[in-house]
Amino acid sequence: MSLPGPADWTITETRNAYEGFFNLVVDELRAPNGRPMTYPWVRSRSGAAVLAITDDERAVTVQQYRHPLSIMSLELPAGLMEEGETPEASAARELQEEAGYAASELTKLGAYYASPGLTDQTIHLFLGRGLSKVDTDPDPFEFLETRLIPVAELRDMVMAGEPVDAPLGFAVMAYYAQNHA
Repeated sequence: MSLPGPADWTITETRNAYEGFFNLVVDELRAPNGRPMTYPWVRSRSGAAVLAITDDERAVTVQQYRHPLSIMSLELPAGLMEEGETPEASAARELQEEAGYAASELTKLGAYYASPGLTDQTIHLFLGRGLSKVDTDPDPFEFLETRLIPVAELRDMVMAGEPVDAPLGFAVMAYYAQNHA
């Protein structure tokens, strides 16, 4: 027997349980074995993050409170893409809005599915170089502190197994794999 694929799952009903910043969708499915199942998942716009690196190899990061974990989280400038916005344009906008930097050069580092069992969101990652300071323009509920941290220090955090923000971990390791192999 081969592994069941998308065509082997039947959606019998879909309803939106919540609509807002994201949408909570509840699908009623018929599994490949014929059994019914309820599958809640999050529909979300895709996002972009940028690992912006200064000429002296420091990464532009932001620290902010994240309510689900009740922690101050160290992250890359990142956010959801606006309607019709490209991933690259989103990364550039978020770098400016959140951290107060512009990059003269943005290069794609990769992309990943945020959590394929929970959401349809894709995160696009970019490397930013040729940085210049600009004014910030955070969203009304963003309270951010910009921190410049040596990229090697971020790599060491990831390699030590410390819990880190996923875009930060992925981008730092992709950067090292592509530039320090």
